[in-house]
Amino acid sequence: MGLQVRLRHALGERVLELPERAVDNPVVVGRAGDVAFGISTSGESPNVLDAIRYAREHGLLTVAMTGRDGGSIGAAAEIHVNVPDHNTARVQEVHRTIMHAMCELIERE
Repeated sequence: MGLQVRLRHALGERVLELPERAVDNPVVVGRAGDVAFGISTSGESPNVLDAIRYAREHGLLTVAMTGRDGGSIGAAAEIHVNVPDHNTARVQEVHRTIMHAMCELIERE
């Protein structure tokens, strides 16, 4: 059973399929008013960019976490958190720290 099918069973109508041109066949899970969160060290990952654009077109709040200059993904998202560094490991370390802080804040709610 593919990822999209499993997600459909688990989430019902909350799965939006991306067009076939999308790389690695990503899926946006959510509906208008939900949050779509994309992560790309380069800011140019085609599948993440497609997912952010598609989510935004379908009324999800789009948040991107990127490295370098943010690239196309940073520009496409409504909220952009950028780690302005070209060192992939450094960017990912900061991304991981930010995600842990976000999880901690969400769990407090």
